[in-house]
Amino acid sequence: MNGGMKNIVIIGGGFGGIRVARDLGKHDKFLKSKGYEVLVIDRVRHHLYTPLLYEVASGCMIEKGMRMESELLSGVSFRLDEISKSCCGVGSLQGEIVGVDFNLKKVKLASGTEVPYEYLVIAAGAETDYFGIPGLKQNSHAMKTRADALALRQRIQDFIEAKKRGEEVQIQIMVGGGGATGVEFSAEMAGCFRRLARAGEIKNGDWSLTLVEASPRVLGMLPKRASDITLRRLERLGVKVLRDTCVKRAEEKHVVLAPRPLKAGESPETLVCEFRTEFEKIFEVDVLVWTGGVRASSLSEKAGLPVDRKGRIQTDESLRIHTRPDVFAVGDCAAPVDPQTKNTVPQLAQAALKEGELAAKNIIHHIRREPLEMFGFPSYPTVIPLGAKNSILVMKGFIVNGFLGWLVRQAADLRYFFSVLPFWSAIRVFVTGARLYTRND
Repeated sequence: MNGGMKNIVIIGGGFGGIRVARDLGKHDKFLKSKGYEVLVIDRVRHHLYTPLLYEVASGCMIEKGMRMESELLSGVSFRLDEISKSCCGVGSLQGEIVGVDFNLKKVKLASGTEVPYEYLVIAAGAETDYFGIPGLKQNSHAMKTRADALALRQRIQDFIEAKKRGEEVQIQIMVGGGGATGVEFSAEMAGCFRRLARAGEIKNGDWSLTLVEASPRVLGMLPKRASDITLRRLERLGVKVLRDTCVKRAEEKHVVLAPRPLKAGESPETLVCEFRTEFEKIFEVDVLVWTGGVRASSLSEKAGLPVDRKGRIQTDESLRIHTRPDVFAVGDCAAPVDPQTKNTVPQLAQAALKEGELAAKNIIHHIRREPLEMFGFPSYPTVIPLGAKNSILVMKGFIVNGFLGWLVRQAADLRYFFSVLPFWSAIRVFVTGARLYTRND
């Protein structure tokens, strides 16, 4: 940090934060001429490509050890300083943020360091939401960080080895949450077990995989036809899908499930829950994976900013915080509201990238004393991997599944790698993923 310069500080090195940094880096000469420098602060030294994190948790189970873990991570995790190399004039600082003094315009780190800012972009991301379900946090595996994915992978490997030694009757995995992450992991994990069976490591009856979803459909944010295609695909892979079913509590070796609460006018017969007439049911589980929801980083609430029920910062359409015109929020921790539909922008990587792009533009506009631009609230194409070389693509009413959907997803991943990494680094990351992440196919 140059003491003579004014800082544009970005909290968080996720999708939104990196997009702000890269787009501001394109204006490096202008910013330096005005006395500004850009600084990204994150508690870790890497940027995580979370759409492929499930591959780390479920990939290459036959091969063990730190070398394989490192290879798996190399396809989803990139050092912030490597990204900074391709961003003119962008610096990075590792540190845990404990607060923000908006009056003195300083970001406070756990180390005691205080970083002054002229403009602040909060892109602190999201964390797993356990919804207060008893025992869930203590007895489940999340999938938000590198450590989460590696811990889950190790846990499953331990049970596979125990089964091979005859110490386990069956490996029982339950996944809570039928959104994108839950579906992706379930499909890939089923592929992993099937590959292990083909290799003679286990038998087909040695595993069970159950996906639990509280609503009537998996991928409920997509059209019903897409949900139906996904359900059939999961069932063909051997995944048991329980819909209209909630996790009531979690304990060390079992999970208590219950039919979801009825809405006004509904009867038990309305539900597709397999045990809808029962109050609750106990399932034995070796590994419980929770992908059932996220909420914004607790930093937003601790900072005293206006937030919605999911902890997301309330912004105007320019992505500025209502009470702080020099502070912007983007990504999973931001909640701009579409004035037409009254809906909040979804917590998607594509949305975070669009918000990051706008925040960078508006900072430049503000420095130049130009009018700010408003967020356009676009619709976003969705591509969900469904195991092997099969994905479902939903875009502007069109639904494509199978190999073509998988190719689109590969292109989307490569395009993102090119957007944040130097050319040959992007190629290396993509090729590594293509080599490792298809081994369950």
